[in-house]
Amino acid sequence: SNNATTQSVNVTTGGTYTVTITNSSNGCTATATTTVIENKTIPSVTATNNGPLTCTKTSVTLSATPTTGVTYLWSNSAVTQSINITTPGTYTVTITAANGCTGTATTIVTQDITQPNAIASNDGPITCTKTSVTLSAQPTTGVTYNWSNNATTQSVNVTTGGTYTVTITNSSNGCTATATTTVIENKTIPSVTASNNGPLTCTKTSVTLSATPTTGVTYLWSNSAITQTINIATPGTYTVTITAANGCTGTATTIVTQD
Repeated sequence: SNNATTQSVNVTTGGTYTVTITNSSNGCTATATTTVIENKTIPSVTATNNGPLTCTKTSVTLSATPTTGVTYLWSNSAVTQSINITTPGTYTVTITAANGCTGTATTIVTQDITQPNAIASNDGPITCTKTSVTLSAQPTTGVTYNWSNNATTQSVNVTTGGTYTVTITNSSNGCTATATTTVIENKTIPSVTASNNGPLTCTKTSVTLSATPTTGVTYLWSNSAITQTINIATPGTYTVTITAANGCTGTATTIVTQD
């Protein structure tokens, strides 16, 4: 039916073919039919992955379908239906069906290894009047915290000076970063002295009491005076309490005699 006149013939198209055979000696004819099936179905290929790659997930699996009756060839030369990879990028799989037809599919593996921008600070220093300071970490959302003193909150109170480190973990990708803050502890007690230019006498009816240090402090005398020097006309023991900028206090005493 395709006009060929040989005993065998090659065809490239599926369909039904009929041959008419003629007996050379008597001119009698007969016919026979054969059907050529054409199977050029291309496999419907998909490729997926369970990424992304992260700081805690260092390997992901690529998978291809269909899963039976086919062979696989990935762009990284792997030949199995699923493969593990550790590098981000675009991966292509070529699947060959039993009929020799091929199909391809692509999957993209992304990577998220962004570290948190870790910051640590404190509202110190620790002083005689401020006995506790607060350590704070940033960022404040989407992360977890682990301080060097084993605290796990975003902010923590401490009562001791020193260097504190926080490890911040990004909850979405497991990536970590550290930051450090140093708490200054200033509990230095002022070195206080008190003196007078006495004694009181019949001609010297007033003497001056003086306290040191002379700057950056406040004064409170036992007679309620609050200046660095005071004049007094009565003999006795006088005590001064000096408070430094850090809230720490020191005392000293001077005795005024009378002759």
